[in-house]
Amino acid sequence: MFDLMFSQQKDMPSLLWEDPAAFFLLAGYDWTDNKFKIWKLHFDVQIDRFTFQPAAPWRGAGNDAVLRHLQGPKGVRPGAFDMEPMKALAYMVDADRFRSIGGHIQMVKIYKAMQCVPFIISRKETRSLLRRPMLDYEKSDASPTQVLDY
Repeated sequence: MFDLMFSQQKDMPSLLWEDPAAFFLLAGYDWTDNKFKIWKLHFDVQIDRFTFQPAAPWRGAGNDAVLRHLQGPKGVRPGAFDMEPMKALAYMVDADRFRSIGGHIQMVKIYKAMQCVPFIISRKETRSLLRRPMLDYEKSDASPTQVLDY
């Protein structure tokens, strides 16, 4: 999909045409291997297309402010992640230090039976569904709401 969209661009600046700087992190539970995985989707100039590669494992090192946030009084429970990664992402969206991270957060839970449930993200008195801000009168009984206040 990325390669097809990229190949159909007609008026892209030449600098972007040669090496798009965008990359995406895709994370989730792999039901076939029964483990959590993180993949990086990026443009590889050697093969002139977008490709995947496994992301490097996180060893607990990184941005101190984000780590302090995760390890705070309401931090990670021993042996389990809940919504802490999403709350850390919300923190990074708001922080001036992370100017390349922004916009409305999107979250979809995919069950083993391939049922997908998009979440309404509520933060800073704004609700959004799949990146689109919701209007005050809009309601959704089909989508649960996740509050991401940190």
